[in-house]
Amino acid sequence: MERKGLLIVSVGLMLVSLLALIGFFVLSPMSHSNAAYNKAKAQYYIKQGNAYFHDGLYAKAIQEYENSLKFVHQIDVYRWLGHAYYKIGDSKNAEIQYQKFIDMAQGSKEAMRASPGGVLATNTLSTYVYLAHSYSQERNYDKVIALCNEGLGINPNHVLLLNNLADAYMNKGLYSEAIAAIEKALAIDQNLAIVHSTYGEIYEKMGDYTKALGEFEKIKNDPEFRNYANTKISKMNEFIKNKP
Repeated sequence: MERKGLLIVSVGLMLVSLLALIGFFVLSPMSHSNAAYNKAKAQYYIKQGNAYFHDGLYAKAIQEYENSLKFVHQIDVYRWLGHAYYKIGDSKNAEIQYQKFIDMAQGSKEAMRASPGGVLATNTLSTYVYLAHSYSQERNYDKVIALCNEGLGINPNHVLLLNNLADAYMNKGLYSEAIAAIEKALAIDQNLAIVHSTYGEIYEKMGDYTKALGEFEKIKNDPEFRNYANTKISKMNEFIKNKP
């Protein structure tokens, strides 16, 4: 009886070992197959989402991007979702998706600082710009300032973040801070019309219509800003004419 018991135990141990081997050779490849399948499914939905986005079918793009996240949490999908939600006028969900992208990128902050021109840093900084712009439209200027400063911690010379920061300071009445930010932006790039536009608006808010006029004059031939600039130029000339 004792030898029979030992034999049963030995057979049992052999079965356990055999199952372990089966698990190693069969189950492990299966997990790799699942990962490959998930990646393929995610890429399929992303491709569909990008096609819908390109065609202006933003609601359908959102559905496809959301479907892709059921298989793989690819960081760029959150940025694309933010764009799609913004396009349909859903700023709240756009902000949520942009923030998710930024949160996921935080683990690579040091790498982004070391290579501010890299793909991840470029995408992250542009997402800060989009998110700051959305909060600016809601007049949440404290949030804009916080986001711009956070992004500038990655690249202190990002012109659009400096511009958005200056705009937020201006709207809070912090003109010296606004001028410091916009002059830093101009020192980096003097050719961006939006920077001259912001500079002109700062001077206009401060009541210095002559300097404001000078900034608006610089962008009157820019195709995107021509109508805006000419309206501002007429307004500044009127202010200067009627100024006591």
